[in-house]
Amino acid sequence: MISVVEYSSSSGENDSHDSTEANLPPTFPDKRPASPLNDTSECKRFKTSEPEIRRDVRLLPLPSAIQALYDDGTEKKRREDNSKHGGRIRSFAHVEGNWATFVYVPVTPDDRLLELFTSLLSCLRPLQFQLMSDHHVTLSRTVVIRHHWIESLRDTLKENLTTCDGCICDIVQPRLYTNDEKTRTFLCLEVQEDGTHLRHYVDVVNKCFKEFRLQAYYENPSFHISIAWCLGDVTANVTDQKLSQMKKMVHVFGQENPDLSVLEVREIECKSGNKVFRFPLQQDS
Repeated sequence: MISVVEYSSSSGENDSHDSTEANLPPTFPDKRPASPLNDTSECKRFKTSEPEIRRDVRLLPLPSAIQALYDDGTEKKRREDNSKHGGRIRSFAHVEGNWATFVYVPVTPDDRLLELFTSLLSCLRPLQFQLMSDHHVTLSRTVVIRHHWIESLRDTLKENLTTCDGCICDIVQPRLYTNDEKTRTFLCLEVQEDGTHLRHYVDVVNKCFKEFRLQAYYENPSFHISIAWCLGDVTANVTDQKLSQMKKMVHVFGQENPDLSVLEVREIECKSGNKVFRFPLQQDS
């Protein structure tokens, strides 16, 4: 059983073609009636002595508004206002018709876990970390696919992932990560890989991605739940003392809330643009 959730945000869903040239009006040469009459014609006497007027036809540049009529906008890069995204910078430019896609294990924290997240952020002040709106364990890179690939990729993932078994993962300790571009730092909870199927999930996703010539995940991934983010690479600003304090908080939390010290993996999701596909895993009866 597979389900899809549509969100209100939109990615360009219509494929189109590049068109950077406007259709210019044709150039017409000077029009002068060619007279078949010769000098012996009777009409010669009506010929005037006025000088012949030559008209030069020159093409004026088309107004930009007219040129835009012939631009179908295919592969047009959207101008981004970073201030609307907390200053975050895209890892790759948005292009109409391209859909950012990645695969992950969804995590839905309850109120107790959210309180832990808030307490961890307080240890990082005055650094400006912001809580993330959704939480997950990533199983793939974020890749770009065309809209007409979505259904095929979904079906391939469904065929391969729904035969996988679910598992339980221990939540170990807080860690800091940066993205490849070093434009953001993430506060995360590391998830123990040993005794789980996380690496197998990655191998399955890599196999599916390979069919579409998409980039595989990191060779030695570190599985984690992202909690919050901060602009730039601020890892050097977090002291060992602060890290030790946060590790102790997570350890105490796990002892007081043993049901929340583990992550139960029951399904895997794929998000492509504003679409989310869910793939339930096999559970022990």
